[in-house]
Amino acid sequence: APSLIKRSHQMLDLRQNSNLSHFYLWKSAMVIVARYPVLGIGVGAFPKYFERYQGTSLLPRTMMFGQKLYFNNRGGYGTPVHNSLLQIWAETGSLGFIAFLFIIGIFIKNMFTAIKQENDDRLKYILIGLFVGVIGVLLHNLSITNLIDHFWAILAIAMAAAQLTITESQKQFINR
Repeated sequence: APSLIKRSHQMLDLRQNSNLSHFYLWKSAMVIVARYPVLGIGVGAFPKYFERYQGTSLLPRTMMFGQKLYFNNRGGYGTPVHNSLLQIWAETGSLGFIAFLFIIGIFIKNMFTAIKQENDDRLKYILIGLFVGVIGVLLHNLSITNLIDHFWAILAIAMAAAQLTITESQKQFINR
């Protein structure tokens, strides 16, 4: 579709302020990770931290590739990293980031196990849909920051469905 091709070109265009702003925000998150590697700066603190230190020696230059960057403070809520994984890492430090990756790893392992063990095709397709939904939200969050309630809710539903399938399979195995 022509609109998808046009959007793909926009996403790769280094003259677009939005793209350059994302790169600067990602760089800012990595500066925070380097400065506060273990515990981070606190959940929800990136927007305040960014506003306080943007343009200082800690987060220098609000220009990239010769262009001045402009940031949207989301109606007074501050500027997010526009990458949930980097925001989690900056705000919770390496310990929180590792915990998040551990949760996602358990999710992936349990979903694969449940999908493999499920004999009912309808339930298998539901599990696959939940799995793809969670992974899709995670991939989408590489360029935005909105891993909020709906992500955690669908992750919990998917994990519960996977655990039910695994438990039922174990019961069936024991009863044989």
